[in-house]
Amino acid sequence: MSNITQQISELAARKEVAQMHPGQKETLVPAAKLAKNKRLPATMITPGGHIEQSKKNKKGRAESAKKKKRSEIGKEKALERLERLQTKVGKDEERKAKRNRAKKAWE
Repeated sequence: MSNITQQISELAARKEVAQMHPGQKETLVPAAKLAKNKRLPATMITPGGHIEQSKKNKKGRAESAKKKKRSEIGKEKALERLERLQTKVGKDEERKAKRNRAKKAWE
């Protein structure tokens, strides 16, 4: 974890030293504009090297019909796999019980 924070601080230090044209140094982007930008990552690294969590509201995002269908299909497949696994485990347990009964009858 400390290695990651060290890398982030080095990156931030390099960004501060990087050459910029004079107009770029004074420019500050309002936080509201950053919050609306969907292309930004979930966590932001400030020039000082601090990690800031995203303040974006994820509730308002609508899921496309294609993604909904894909997730529904995935849920159905997961249920089918679960049922198959349950029957397989049940059969294995039955076989083990049958073997144990046969062992006890032999003794």
